[in-house]
Amino acid sequence: MNISKGLLTVAFLIPGLALAHAKLEMSVPAANSTVAEMPAEIMLHFSEATKLTAVSIVKEGSKDKQVLKLPSDASAMQMLAAPKLTPGVYVIDWRGVSDDTHIVQGTVKFTVAGK
Repeated sequence: MNISKGLLTVAFLIPGLALAHAKLEMSVPAANSTVAEMPAEIMLHFSEATKLTAVSIVKEGSKDKQVLKLPSDASAMQMLAAPKLTPGVYVIDWRGVSDDTHIVQGTVKFTVAGK
């Protein structure tokens, strides 16, 4: 068996290996959660180091998007200063580049109930 055939065989035997990209594993606020008030920081926890390239928050029904200041380094756990938010439903829209150089993106929807 030549080397290229052997590598191809290994690629088929381990299907998830070549396709493993960073995934958002957890966030604060959590997806589809309701918080009494916005926490001081937003936390995005990924399955591998990810460099964020864009993060914004928009209130459902509004066109006003708040662009957040990004951390400078790649990390599996990204912390961002959170803006003050009034009660309502919000969506955090994030985009980044994982350690394997793939572009990853997603959203986290949550509700701020107010006091």
